[in-house]
Amino acid sequence: MFSDKKNFLIFGGLVFVVILFSYVLYAGGITNKLKGNIESIPKEEMGGNDYPIIDLVINSSGEKQVNNDVAITIKASSKYKITKFYYSFDKKNWKDNFIEVETGEEASAKVVFEDTMNSKIYIKVENEAGLSSFYYETIVNIDKILPTIEKKADNFVISDNDSISKIQYSNDSINWEDIMLEDNIKNKKISKDEITYKYVRAVDKVGNISKVVEVN
Repeated sequence: MFSDKKNFLIFGGLVFVVILFSYVLYAGGITNKLKGNIESIPKEEMGGNDYPIIDLVINSSGEKQVNNDVAITIKASSKYKITKFYYSFDKKNWKDNFIEVETGEEASAKVVFEDTMNSKIYIKVENEAGLSSFYYETIVNIDKILPTIEKKADNFVISDNDSISKIQYSNDSINWEDIMLEDNIKNKKISKDEITYKYVRAVDKVGNISKVVEVN
């Protein structure tokens, strides 16, 4: 009898301690932190291996600024057949105009960007079970805009949307002499009196070349 009463009191005390400890955790926000930590663990590590995984992303530009098209190749795997590839500029509006798409448990696809842009690109894949991977982030920075040379009465005004790398002079429009400029110059004014050549053109930092302009 005494033993049963003692066990009851011990059990009641343990329940009280558990309730009190839980309240302290909740009031201190620790419960929420634990929940946040759990949610940040990749699903495949939580046993949710039904979700597809992006294994490899190849950005042909190496995330550097270029003056040509940028191709992004994605390789992914899943327990279920991967059927869809998506990309987005804002993680809200997703597009699926990929090429060279190969679906399956081991899948791949490619998307090519052609226009001038400087944007983050978010990529995800989806399997036939309707489950999506975590998104992958990369950068596409394309500059295809040519520098311009405006010929005025007494000078030339050279401009670029980003940065002029050098000005070139020539007497035959075949062999060019380079005059290098400082970094991050978008506009440059040159007096006609300073030019002793017949032709002038400009090159920006990614290699875009302006139209050739005759000095006189």
